[in-house]
Amino acid sequence: MFSKQAKLPKEGAALSFQDVAHGIWYYEYVNAASRWGLVQGAQGRFRPNDPVTREEMALMVMRALKLLGKDDVDESQERLKPYKDEDEISIWARNALSSAVEAKLIEEVDKEHLHPKATATRAQAAVVIYRLLAYADWL
Repeated sequence: MFSKQAKLPKEGAALSFQDVAHGIWYYEYVNAASRWGLVQGAQGRFRPNDPVTREEMALMVMRALKLLGKDDVDESQERLKPYKDEDEISIWARNALSSAVEAKLIEEVDKEHLHPKATATRAQAAVVIYRLLAYADWL
């Protein structure tokens, strides 16, 4: 969604994801997101049909914020300690989720939980992208 909203240039090297066929409607958006460092995939796969977790969304949104030149958000993981599910956050997502919470791009589901492993809904993704664009002064 961000690739389309930010109008990332779609030209460039071809994708190397085994599971994103050239010609599929989202090919150019995934290609742009990959070239700009927003997504990396795993083991040569993008997994376009897999749900995105809230911690994965946090990582992508913080990569996007860096791309937009607004990556000065504190990464202190101390702000994660009050959440009862803090120990469920993957090591690779801790800084990104902490920063996304600090910047108020991602909010807790309730006062005590971030639900990092929960599937991010389209509505949540849309709100996060809106907040990202507002935070980066793109609105």
